[in-house]
Amino acid sequence: VGNKPKAYGVVGQIIPWNFPLLMLAWKVAPALAAGNTVVLKPAETTSLTALLFAEVCQQAELPAGVVNIITGAGETGAALVNHPGIAKVAFTGSTEVGKSIARSIADTKKVATLELGGKGANIVFEDAAIDKVLELALEKMPEPLPELTPEEIAKAAEASKTAQAGSGEVLKH
Repeated sequence: VGNKPKAYGVVGQIIPWNFPLLMLAWKVAPALAAGNTVVLKPAETTSLTALLFAEVCQQAELPAGVVNIITGAGETGAALVNHPGIAKVAFTGSTEVGKSIARSIADTKKVATLELGGKGANIVFEDAAIDKVLELALEKMPEPLPELTPEEIAKAAEASKTAQAGSGEVLKH
């Protein structure tokens, strides 16, 4: 919400599969606090959490239409983003879909908050070859990290080796 919360009207929100209730709360609470109504589309694999939240809203006697839940796959999200009644889009998910959303609202008066590019977690065991782990993790990222130069990546790899030996440094960028 920040220092100057703004009511846009109807906010379309799309959340990912991970931490479904937490992601829902992070999106819905600030939007409602700023005076907006919400149409939320959870990931198709975790829609039951959002539907249960809708029941809680009904039990709390929240007025009809303040929080709305729609379910479905990507086409449903696209329909939400492109609906003329949506004034703001809030999306958490892949960079690819975020770029698509930005393109689809570019010629409208809609505003967007896009949290993009979450990376998959890696579990690294104590006896792992850190340089190989780092190489594979960077290889599997959907896009290169534009904010890191090759020298900084090499420094991170070297810092990981040093940390494995027991006296690491923190790499700040």
